[in-house]
Amino acid sequence: AAALPSWASLYSLLHLNGFPGDTTFYSGACTGASRILELGAGDGRVAEALCQTADIDYVGVELCEDFVAAASERLSSCARARVVLGDMLEVGLAGGEPFDAVLMTANTFFCTPNHEELLMRCREALRPGGRLLFDVYNAQDWHEEALHGPPEGLDGGEDAIDGDGHPPPSDGRRSGSEEEQESDVLVMAVDADGREWTVYERDPDVDANARTIRCTYDFEAASGERASQVNEHFYALPTDVEAMLSAAGFDVEAVHGGFGREPFDADESEHVVYTARRRD
Repeated sequence: AAALPSWASLYSLLHLNGFPGDTTFYSGACTGASRILELGAGDGRVAEALCQTADIDYVGVELCEDFVAAASERLSSCARARVVLGDMLEVGLAGGEPFDAVLMTANTFFCTPNHEELLMRCREALRPGGRLLFDVYNAQDWHEEALHGPPEGLDGGEDAIDGDGHPPPSDGRRSGSEEEQESDVLVMAVDADGREWTVYERDPDVDANARTIRCTYDFEAASGERASQVNEHFYALPTDVEAMLSAAGFDVEAVHGGFGREPFDADESEHVVYTARRRD
């Protein structure tokens, strides 16, 4: 049997095309920026789009060696682009010429529990008036369901409401056994070796007290190979993120509910897209 793809290759299958409109948004939002830093550069998908639309100095910071190699190859024709191996909390932020824009795409902000520290590192990397741009998913519904249980009538079970008409108490977790969890097809993709994969996403395991979400993905190849991957995120709610931005020395310019710049709706928006500017 053929060897399974690397962890990085499997992860890339989840984000082959990103979110609809994300590269267009970031390219437009970076208009006029000559130096751009991206934290969590991944395989260079966003960087490639940025370099195709403007003549920029681009630096990407990435913790995964496989991604650094993939991104460097992808950007090989961009003379002023480089991707360095390192922790986004420690590498490439202090010293040197400041950046006009700092990007964190595809939920990178949730990859560390140290949100306040990360925002301070972003501020240090920016010139006065420079912009911070990032997107995360809206965790509000998952958080509320983990704390209070699903809204009445959504789960269809008789045990969802007690005799007094109230949902059962919750310990702040939303999870289930592998057999209990539902899986939905997330994406169908082809890897670098030409194998066709179907990727399924299970219901997330949410701990509202710890503010963590564990997402499990099951990969099935048409040729029979199978693999699973678990990614843990450390989420923050939209109002908390705005407060953290202000405390870190940023003015929030816009909070959008998608990459088409639609207004953010806490109950309806799947994404939260932030634009903030470093205060002088």
